[in-house]
Amino acid sequence: MTNIDNPQEVSSEQSDPWAVMLNAIDEPRSAGTHNAILGDEEIDRLMGLSSLHQDGSGKAAIVDAATIAIGLSPSMRQIADAFVDGLGRSMRQGVTGLIDISLLDLSLIRLSNGMGQLPLPSLIATMSSRMLGGGGLVIADQALAAAFFDLMLGGSEVHTIPNRSLRPYSSLELKLFKRLADFAARGFQEAVSEMMKADFSIDKIETNPYLISLGKTSESAVQLRVQILFGRRGGTISLLLPLTMFGAYETLIRADEIERKEGAETGWRQHLVQAAATSSVGVEAVLADIKLPLRTVLNFKIGQTIPLALHPQSPIWLKCGDRRLAQGLMGRSQGQIALRMVGTLTSK
Repeated sequence: MTNIDNPQEVSSEQSDPWAVMLNAIDEPRSAGTHNAILGDEEIDRLMGLSSLHQDGSGKAAIVDAATIAIGLSPSMRQIADAFVDGLGRSMRQGVTGLIDISLLDLSLIRLSNGMGQLPLPSLIATMSSRMLGGGGLVIADQALAAAFFDLMLGGSEVHTIPNRSLRPYSSLELKLFKRLADFAARGFQEAVSEMMKADFSIDKIETNPYLISLGKTSESAVQLRVQILFGRRGGTISLLLPLTMFGAYETLIRADEIERKEGAETGWRQHLVQAAATSSVGVEAVLADIKLPLRTVLNFKIGQTIPLALHPQSPIWLKCGDRRLAQGLMGRSQGQIALRMVGTLTSK
């Protein structure tokens, strides 16, 4: 099937970013922009173009790959998973009841982004390591703090929305939060013990984020957010760990192929566009859908005519599997039956 030339339709390649990137694939690249986050073989596996991909379709692979934080190595992902397990074991030793812990986010951010959105007052614990020569923060949101305080003080598990307004935390609440922060420090120490030698301990508790200084605001840091549920109540606890804290072990945390310049990811982006453009998908043009009794179908004979109640200008559906993509008008182009598209493509 070939496309019918339509002089009324004007090409919009200049306004289509995919078309622009496709046209730029064959252009020469500078030597300093080829360091890619994703390799060509990885993109081929994600798009289902390689026989080495055994986990499913290209779409499923892209969804799975999205669970790995961009800019962080798989080693940091293993540390995050081990932290979830270690935090669970640490808390179950000191807290009774049902505890459910899950990983929410693992990302590489700026310190300014991690500290600038904290409310006042906040529950912040400074965590340090003598072996690594640095430190980080343990931050609990108000929902988790309220649930943990009620649990430690014998309160109920009924879900309530905390309403603290601007009331400062009491000395008892700060002591209880330090206990929660100790659980987090112990769990993180257990998580990193298999990859690096480190000891983590809680130095002090602070409620004003403006009184804490971890380094330059433009410095990169690892943000690890975990959800903790005590029955039906709970919230999130976050670890904010500057990369300078890891020192010589930074190569275990930061991915080897990170591009530090903006716009330097065109190599893998262009290959991803090319892989998507060269992927094949089966489409079929459906003239009409009719339902007939089985007895009528069994009595079909050669030369029999089936009335469709259509006229020559009736639209034809273009389908991909069970999905209708667009409508078109049947015609002829260069001696072949062709289909002229009517309207835009849609997946609905």
